[in-house]
Amino acid sequence: MIDIDEDIDADWMRPKEGFAGEDEEEDNVNFGKTAVDRLVAGVGDAHMLPLIGTLVQNTIANDSDWRYKHAGIMAFSQVGEYVDEIDKIRPMVPVIIQHLSHANPKIRYAALHCIGQLADDMPGDFQKSFADMTMPAMVACLDDQVPRVQSHACACLTNFCENATKEILLPYMQQLSQKFCLLVKDGISMTKENASTSLGTVVEKVGEDFAPYF
Repeated sequence: MIDIDEDIDADWMRPKEGFAGEDEEEDNVNFGKTAVDRLVAGVGDAHMLPLIGTLVQNTIANDSDWRYKHAGIMAFSQVGEYVDEIDKIRPMVPVIIQHLSHANPKIRYAALHCIGQLADDMPGDFQKSFADMTMPAMVACLDDQVPRVQSHACACLTNFCENATKEILLPYMQQLSQKFCLLVKDGISMTKENASTSLGTVVEKVGEDFAPYF
């Protein structure tokens, strides 16, 4: 999962119009995530989750090479499917949120991916437990100066909002509606698409209570 280019090129940060796939180097990251899944499924969560937890903490703490931190966050994104109690991930969630403001855009991207995946794998419980921490941070990421990260913030919010209650979302509706509409208007094609999907998800969740923000 660390076998990716150390340099981040402009095409990654701002994909060409119409880009809808994955970069070649992401194959290595996806292979690593699949390996984590297979290890946990094959060996069992009781043995593997503590080992993965230690590995993730060590790699995330590595500040000498951002690729280790990136790998650790991506690996942690896979554990939600196997965790039966939300408290087992509680200590790590603030650490992931902290990386949403990291100087490296691929670290911010990985942190968004992690939150979105956990929200999808632990529907309802994750939202109820971490909305106060994650929602302000995710909303702030919609202003990221890197379009690839900005677009992924929309995708992350889609995953989160799909299983969030109206009561969780309403306090953020003013900001969300304004930012999503601006991204649909001015964003690159990838961002427009993800912002449109996110806006539609939010509107579906809050129903007629969206009227004041239309």
